[in-house]
Amino acid sequence: MKNFMKSIGKAATYFGVYFLVQMMISFVYGVVWTVNKIATLTAAGEEINDLLLTEQLSTQIAEDALMLSLLGGIITLLIYWIRFAVRKKKFLKEIELKPISLNGVLPIIVFAVGLTVIIVVVISYIPWPKEWIEAYTTGSASLDGSLMSWISAVLVAPVVEEILFRGLIYTRLKKGMPMVVAAVITSLLFGLMHGTIIWILYAFVLGMIMTWIFERYQSLAANIIFHLSFNAMGLLLPMIPERAEFIIWILFVASIVGCVLMFKQIIKVTGREEVLDENQ
Repeated sequence: MKNFMKSIGKAATYFGVYFLVQMMISFVYGVVWTVNKIATLTAAGEEINDLLLTEQLSTQIAEDALMLSLLGGIITLLIYWIRFAVRKKKFLKEIELKPISLNGVLPIIVFAVGLTVIIVVVISYIPWPKEWIEAYTTGSASLDGSLMSWISAVLVAPVVEEILFRGLIYTRLKKGMPMVVAAVITSLLFGLMHGTIIWILYAFVLGMIMTWIFERYQSLAANIIFHLSFNAMGLLLPMIPERAEFIIWILFVASIVGCVLMFKQIIKVTGREEVLDENQ
């Protein structure tokens, strides 16, 4: 019980830091934007409509969500690094970021890319409730292929999220509970941080898969490679013209074959059989 409570406490602390930083970044941004907007309206002699101002602020925050998330992620990593430095512990060792063999990199990339295609196609053919689809579409619209999208979604987000969820939360939780339970809790938190219901559902599944990869390779480097490959493919797929649907289906079939082959290859490369059952 002592180890259980200790692991929960540590995991909650790391998650709490990330959540609070994101909230503070949004709050400060909102205050600065509101003050500037009011000053502009006052100087122009225009009337200040509180309701309209609130709506405009919400829209502005949504438009700059990637930038705010990017800034929040960088600040969070800095806080983590300082915490371990003060405690005289090596940050990279604590998050289990170790090099992996080159022959293990390609299977991760192919598996991630193929999984992206499969998930996108499956999601598009499931009869989701209309509100879920609208929320999913609105959220996806921010990933418009811009430079900010690539920097945030492909470079920063995979590093920050893997360090937080697999490197810190999961590794602490599994010290005080069965590995599968730790994987489920971590993946649930990972899913909830993605906002809309459809994203929550597939991010949970993705979180379980990435936990499996983490245990196979015993290194967070494998997760970061997988995560950035997944996100990169997610940004590339919308670039395929809608009229070229046959290309998507060719990719879908190839992705299923590729994922099966790479799944076996990952097991072969890592040389371990049923990792998630080891600590039961």
